[in-house]
Amino acid sequence: MIRLIDKTLTVLDTTLCRTEVLKEFCELLHKMGIDSVEMDLSTAERMDSAFAEEFTLVRVEDKKEDIRCYSRLSCHNSGLDVIPRVINEIQVNDIGELGLLEIYQACGNIRIAGLCDLMLHDFQRVFREIRRPLPLASELCPTNDCGCAGAILTEWLMDGGSGVGTFMGVGGFAPLEEVIMALHIAKQYRKDLDLSMMPRLCQLFTEISGIHVPPHKPIVGHAVFEVESGIHVDGILKNAANYEPFAPEAVGTKRRFVIGKHSGLASLKCCMNDLGYELEAEAFPLLLEEVRSEAVSISRALKDEEVLALVEKVRFKHETKSNSHGYHAS
Repeated sequence: MIRLIDKTLTVLDTTLCRTEVLKEFCELLHKMGIDSVEMDLSTAERMDSAFAEEFTLVRVEDKKEDIRCYSRLSCHNSGLDVIPRVINEIQVNDIGELGLLEIYQACGNIRIAGLCDLMLHDFQRVFREIRRPLPLASELCPTNDCGCAGAILTEWLMDGGSGVGTFMGVGGFAPLEEVIMALHIAKQYRKDLDLSMMPRLCQLFTEISGIHVPPHKPIVGHAVFEVESGIHVDGILKNAANYEPFAPEAVGTKRRFVIGKHSGLASLKCCMNDLGYELEAEAFPLLLEEVRSEAVSISRALKDEEVLALVEKVRFKHETKSNSHGYHAS
């Protein structure tokens, strides 16, 4: 059975963050499809009963430490002792170290951290090598040194494992929002999954970490559904599935056609409709020429007010040429 653990709060300094913010962040992670939220002991003590204990996994330095009030703990490997409620984390830097796993056969709950190079090899064979000496319940927490932690974790989960990552991949781990969406699309993981709260989750993440979400960050970036290319716009208008694996509304955002040097007539017509303007068909080619020229001149896409200024310019030229009134505000 797939189980997902988010360890974002173990890699961020939450000292100055309000408890209410941490609570809401954890609740939204759970709503996103996370089964357990891992946090250090001080954060867990601050949260107290603010977040359901059954969804909490406490990170400790010493797995023999007597912390009676928490039923589930994780700890970096410090021996071969078997403690049922403790997940023993083992660092495996590359597949050349897989042979070391043999000595942990009797340890019960195991988390394998590292294996950043796994996708450079026959990963399905490596999965079999990992599971041969260890329980099927073993967790994988790939690091992102090679830029493919998300792919590694997704494949591991698709193969029936449990995994660990962080929101947006912070700390150098698998980005769980990407992993969950990949599972949702490829495996129909949690068919009723509601990710429309993603913008709020991003706000909370920024408040906790001070890290702003990059505009084109997959899944959560605000510019992910901004489209400029004319041929792409035309394809999306005919069938959005041509270019979008999921609808923007699924992650709480909207599609936006950007007007710039790569725009086409379909983009302009859609833009005029959104802005509440009508323009005679004969005027669109002239507007497209003006738009592309201006975008090249300023080295960026145009804002709505800049597009409207060009519309006025084209309207004047078109009316002067045709002596007609083909343009009006709707």
